Amino acid sequence: MWFDQLRAKRTQRHEHFIPAEGLKNPLETLGTTQPLGYRHAVRSGFRIAARFGERGRLLVSKDGVTAFGDASEQFLSRQWLKSSAKLAEFVWDLYRDRDGHMRKNALDKVPPPSMANGSRHGYGGVRRLLEGVLPRVKLTHDIDVMTTKQIVKVCGEEFALRGR
Repeated sequence: MWFDQLRAKRTQRHEHFIPAEGLKNPLETLGTTQPLGYRHAVRSGFRIAARFGERGRLLVSKDGVTAFGDASEQFLSRQWLKSSAKLAEFVWDLYRDRDGHMRKNALDKVPPPSMANGSRHGYGGVRRLLEGVLPRVKLTHDIDVMTTKQIVKVCGEEFALRGR
């Protein structure tokens, strides 16, 4: 009945509309696959609101439910991240804009060294934090008992809470 409101003109994937809890991402390598149920257009919005309340706005695209944003993908695809209230608070404080959505350029990738030419593009961003820094920090620190300042200290000054 509401399919037209969910369906955008651009190409979308079946897991955005069909529950895919048992479906595994075929692009994952080394036999480590992950359920794709978190990508469901309607259910994910409800789960985000129930779990994170107002802070969930960070994970929702400004374009509405027709766009499963990169912020949602980066956050919801990592069980270790979405289950930690402290990390959710840290990411909220670090990357939200004035409206509570993901800050512009926060999801930029760090270019490979051969293309960086001294640029700091992507440093201090979500991808660098989630893919490289936090997994290493979690090996030696219990982040859930640390303060935001302590997390910034062990992650590095590139993740400092500027202007907040």
